[in-house]
Amino acid sequence: MINIDFFINEIENFTKNLPENYLILGVEFENKDVENKNYYLIDSSYKVINNKINDYLNGLSPTEHIFYTSNIYKNLDKDVAIQNAFDNNLLYAFPVYETNKNEPMKKALFLDRDGILIDDIGYIGTIERVIINKHFIDVVKHANDKGYLVVVVTNQSGVARGLYSDNDIDKVNNYIKNEYEKYNAKIDYFYKCPFHTDGINKKYVRETILRKPNAGMHLTAMKEHNIDFSKSLMIGDRDSDVIRLPYLKSYLIETPTYKIDLKDKIIPLKSIYNLLI
Repeated sequence: MINIDFFINEIENFTKNLPENYLILGVEFENKDVENKNYYLIDSSYKVINNKINDYLNGLSPTEHIFYTSNIYKNLDKDVAIQNAFDNNLLYAFPVYETNKNEPMKKALFLDRDGILIDDIGYIGTIERVIINKHFIDVVKHANDKGYLVVVVTNQSGVARGLYSDNDIDKVNNYIKNEYEKYNAKIDYFYKCPFHTDGINKKYVRETILRKPNAGMHLTAMKEHNIDFSKSLMIGDRDSDVIRLPYLKSYLIETPTYKIDLKDKIIPLKSIYNLLI
């Protein structure tokens, strides 16, 4: 069930910087293939730049929800209006999410892995290379105490590059989970993206909506665990951790490893405790 009042409020904020005569299409990530269906590819401003993607892992699925304020679409068939807006570079996609009304919604703390939960020493495919970031043990414990699910979302292009296997990621993730649990800090779920366009392992060389800053992993977690994005947040250490979900608050922790361009997203680690309410 989509909370339309919530989305209308969010869209009002979203539309402030859009051009006149925009049309917004509600989209979602299906995480499954649907025959003869076109998916939508968006850019960093949420403008639809391709409306004929035939690969469900590389696009967002249109829903029945459209939003506009211009009368030019009022008397048009829905599909005609959408195509008209796309042809005029006025079609934007707003990710919507359906919640399970029979279950309580949950808030989540989404965390990057390398550079946040563990030190980022580059392409970590074995447990011997894992160095736990002890600063985040208390953050995870605090999130547990405040009733947040702790969900790790990690880009792992090392699989596509042939540096380690998909199974190796799982072994490292399980090790991290167990190490945190030694300090009574519970990590609930891990999501991974082993794909990248630059690689040698052909199975994993591809574009995908799963790879951050795209929201595929987050939208998958939402569907599987009934997560309320408006009460959740994302913490990472690089620009790609600022997720393309207008209503999910993303923040960055500055580390020596990466130069951050999105300076307005940087917060001190201690501020996370105040955000977890």
